[in-house]
Order: sequence, then C-alpha cells, then structure tokens
Amino acid sequence: MTRDKNFLKWGLVTLAMLCLAHARVSFAEQPIEQIKKTVERVIEILQGPGSNADGRKAETRQMIRQTLLPRFDFAEMAQRSLGSRWKNLDGRQ
Repeated sequence: MTRDKNFLKWGLVTLAMLCLAHARVSFAEQPIEQIKKTVERVIEILQGPGSNADGRKAETRQMIRQTLLPRFDFAEMAQRSLGSRWKNLDGRQ
C-alpha cells in the first residue's frame, strides 16, 4: 500500500514539474512573438511602394515611429538607468 502511495506521490510531483516547465516556455515565447510582429511590420513599411521616394520619407519615418514607440516604456527605462538618482530627479525623497 505504501509503495502505491509513493508511486502516486512521485508521479504527481513529476507531472507538476512538467507542467511548470511547459508554462515557463509558453510565457517566454510571448515577448519574442511580439518582437517578431513588430520587426515584420517595420519591414513591411520599408518595403512598401514608394517608401524611399523623397516625398514619402517623412511619412515612412512616422509610420515606423508609430510602430516602434508603443513597444518602449521610456519612463521605466529612465528610472532603471538612473537607479537611486531617479528619486532626486522626480522630486520624491
């Protein structure tokens, strides 16, 4: 009877570990998929008709900005790069 309980216990532990390992892989793929989609969109913009024409360069740049800027949190990047100095610049003590 104890042998069956031990087998069941270790089976459940193994199953739980496999589920956790699979969950990590699933979560890790999402940011990469977002990056791929963003890069593909920028490539589409650059390869679009007339994207290198003199009259459309400003429009092409604006479309690329609209694609890229939502992917960056500039406030968070500044806070992380400044570290403890961020509090002094932000007016918090």
